Amino acid sequence: SFSSRYFHRGAGLQLLSFCEVWQPFRSKDWSETVLAQEMGWSPAYLRRVLQEELDTDFVTFCAVLRLAFVQKMAQNTYVNRHRISQMAGFDSLREEEISRKMLVFSKGFF
Repeated sequence: SFSSRYFHRGAGLQLLSFCEVWQPFRSKDWSETVLAQEMGWSPAYLRRVLQEELDTDFVTFCAVLRLAFVQKMAQNTYVNRHRISQMAGFDSLREEEISRKMLVFSKGFF
């Protein structure tokens, strides 16, 4: 129905805004469960918003946010590249590269 579609659209924007402002993806302990709790949602509702509204899943969503952070920081700072990757929530440059390759194969970007 229109009303449920509109509601989900608002939820997706709310989720993106929350992640942009608070950058919870930078935490090593960040997970689907933690994000759902932070949003005040059930994990099932979070998965629905990610899938139906943002056309993604949590792993891809996390990788996109972290890689976007790395890209932005690399352009705007002289911080060491490895440190930027850690600040984004990756354990290593290798983990970052694996996420980047995953996105290229699954979504065709980055």
